[in-house]
Amino acid sequence: MRPHVVLFSPFFRPLEFGAELFARKIVEYLEGLVTFSVITLRVERSWPAEEALGPHARLYRVGPGRGVGGRYAYPWWALRKARWLPPPALVHGVLETFAGYPTWQLKRRAGVPSILTLQLGRDLSDLLRRTWWAYPVVRRVYTNADRVTVPSAFIAGHASAMGVDSVRVRVVPNSVDP
Repeated sequence: MRPHVVLFSPFFRPLEFGAELFARKIVEYLEGLVTFSVITLRVERSWPAEEALGPHARLYRVGPGRGVGGRYAYPWWALRKARWLPPPALVHGVLETFAGYPTWQLKRRAGVPSILTLQLGRDLSDLLRRTWWAYPVVRRVYTNADRVTVPSAFIAGHASAMGVDSVRVRVVPNSVDP
């Protein structure tokens, strides 16, 4: 039986930016070795709630389909959906602001390793100013990942500032195939 990977990515096809392209390439390259369940936001109601990405990969869209405003509830919808999937061997979250919390919680519940891909390109102080009330949770999202991938040394500095040991951080530029 193939290992099962749950990949949280608040945006996925048809909405693809650098981080989402990175996530899609991971699924394409590794699908022959593992089974993927990708959980993303349902931005448009007309988008299917579930579709096949390949013979061993499924895409699940969560939320009511009322635009990107639903991204704020994405962590809870995604975690709820993950409970109905087969137990994972690995959890990967792409975009720490929205996928970080469900990644941390599923890792904790399933007792499996996790990867967190950071993409916050602006100054870290902006995030901390807006989430001061949840700082302990935000810090745990960063520090509980077994591996942290970042697209640049600048964002690697965010991980370091949040307490992530540098040996757990890998720089993988968005323009490079994983």
